[in-house]
Amino acid sequence: MKKIDTVGFILHSIPYKEFGAIFDVITPDLGKIKVLAKSVRGRRSSLKAMLQPYAPLKINLEFKESNLYNLVGCASYGLPFSFKPPIIFSALYVNELTMHLYRENIESTIFFAGYLSTISNLNDLDKYLENQHIETLTYDLQLRLEHILRNFEVTLLKELIVGLSDAIDCYSGEMVAKNKNYLYEDGFGFRELTLVDTISSKQLVVTGEILQDIHNNNVNSFNLKTLKVICNFFINKKLFGKTLNSRKLYQDFLRFQKFKLAFINA
Repeated sequence: MKKIDTVGFILHSIPYKEFGAIFDVITPDLGKIKVLAKSVRGRRSSLKAMLQPYAPLKINLEFKESNLYNLVGCASYGLPFSFKPPIIFSALYVNELTMHLYRENIESTIFFAGYLSTISNLNDLDKYLENQHIETLTYDLQLRLEHILRNFEVTLLKELIVGLSDAIDCYSGEMVAKNKNYLYEDGFGFRELTLVDTISSKQLVVTGEILQDIHNNNVNSFNLKTLKVICNFFINKKLFGKTLNSRKLYQDFLRFQKFKLAFINA
């Protein structure tokens, strides 16, 4: 069997038989893959504590069958990232999106670098909140978090959505114009909006300027709200109605915080 050495992060795991587990792992050279690890859930397993999300790993694999790899060996490749509320919910969101949306066995050093940059930036923000003893995000800190998440979503979606990365009119083949509007067509990309087009609530119309911003990875305080609408449109489309657990957990957390504040002020 072919053996492969790579690096990666665990996204998710499910039990396999009595002591094994199957892991979803994101790597730069293999993309998102499934890895079978035997006996890792046993009491004597030396890998149990290491095989956790947000821990950079050096992995030795053996191709098994049908897009499944066997774990041959594993070692730490750096200090693990750790998160606490409220940033933990954003970290969970990043892993959930990657697990559900990113394609299996499609290598991308660009996306892997974007993933690593995202969890690193989230970790920095988490440590800042801890050092400053901040429990609730201020407007400026919320804005910083939004920047991190929009950058990640744009990086992910540019790999998944036809026409989102090149800022090209899919009909004319020309670069989009900043002052014109463009309609997204599934499987083709964006084309210039015409006077005869009838737009429904299920369609997306954007400006050429925002498409150029996406093409240039230009996420800024002026386009954050628009990018959130665009990213949510494509993410919900790709999820096919699936609910993200991280979103639910965050909403539960906000409700608890609101209840706690009301109790303190009572």
